[in-house]
Amino acid sequence: MRSTHKYLLSFTFFCFFLTIGYCQKTAPLIQDCFNAPMIKAEGEFTFTESPQGIGEKLEFSGNPSNSLQYFKKEHNSAWFQFDPVTSGILIFKIIPKDTATDFDFLLFKYTDENFCSDIVKKKIKPLRTNISRFSTEENSVTGLSLGANEERVHSGPGCHLSKAIDVKQGDRYYLVLDNVYGNKAGFSLVFDYYKTVEVTGVIKNDENDLINEEVKVLWENTAGELLAETIADKNTGEFKLDAPILNTSSPEDYILSVESNNHFFFEKMIKMTSEAFPDPINIILPELKKGKNIVLNNINFFGGSPKALPASIPTFNRILKLMKRNKSLTIRVDGHTNGCPGGIESSQVLSLARASTVKSFLIKKGIDSERITSKGFNCTQMLFPSTGTEEQQSLNRRVEILVTGY
Repeated sequence: MRSTHKYLLSFTFFCFFLTIGYCQKTAPLIQDCFNAPMIKAEGEFTFTESPQGIGEKLEFSGNPSNSLQYFKKEHNSAWFQFDPVTSGILIFKIIPKDTATDFDFLLFKYTDENFCSDIVKKKIKPLRTNISRFSTEENSVTGLSLGANEERVHSGPGCHLSKAIDVKQGDRYYLVLDNVYGNKAGFSLVFDYYKTVEVTGVIKNDENDLINEEVKVLWENTAGELLAETIADKNTGEFKLDAPILNTSSPEDYILSVESNNHFFFEKMIKMTSEAFPDPINIILPELKKGKNIVLNNINFFGGSPKALPASIPTFNRILKLMKRNKSLTIRVDGHTNGCPGGIESSQVLSLARASTVKSFLIKKGIDSERITSKGFNCTQMLFPSTGTEEQQSLNRRVEILVTGY
């Protein structure tokens, strides 16, 4: 039997002799359960090549193609074993370098010294699986997600992510990947741990009245990935959300958003740690009606450019959802700049281009162009002085939405 100790020892020496200031985490790709390397499951592991071959022992074969539990057969596998570095909610992502790569995975909890042989005998069922067809629209990523609801996903079309799992220190898990088509391009394996923090508040409309319809409260990361959601109480407007927070001492940014059918959405960027005890949040949800103007603080742009910052994309998608839900809604997108350093004329061109960036996004996503107009306001309506803080200058580079019809 090959020993994993030599791999881990070599890895240690490799890290020791690096002179670039950090250690690039990787691990050997071993095709057999009995020889699975132990990894420290936190952060990102990178692999220059994807798994090739099935190893000395064929653990999976002859299973139904629609099985929720096991691969139909093993194609090109890699096994890892790990102990959680902390108790909490575990997620991981398998991210291929080439989106033509189809990764499947099974996650097992270790039992005893008979574990690997019991796997072959199908005496042990996995806790999480995802054998769904890869989706290039999702960059062919798979793994565990806080926003997913299914613990196991069978082959064919289906959700590319499975439900996150509660883990405890002292437990041991085995993760097996299957590179279905044998693509050799590398991949990344990323682990994160979350704890939940209770976020509460009250939601009313802009006349300080209760909203007489279902109101969703969403908790997302800055990439727009849904981490948790709840429904506000219709009778009180109150909500209580168990918000997942990365289990780290460093504050991280999250987005709290609120939406309903007949109101404009609310969104707020919140910086929190997993040890936070946030105060209740009072939220005003503007009613959709002609003449209503909404400032979108989370759509900002690179200085001197109509290109939106990556953190703006979740807000782009929220506007898209709003337009799709409300077929009679028409809007005007207004663009703004931080000062007019090149003169009013060039600032006017830039502000209109920023508005057009949002308009073009919506049209490309299927919204009728007749429902959207755009206008530039150059630097005439800045929220802050152009010499303000970096954050204030960023907020000046914005767009606003005017409801022109509903």
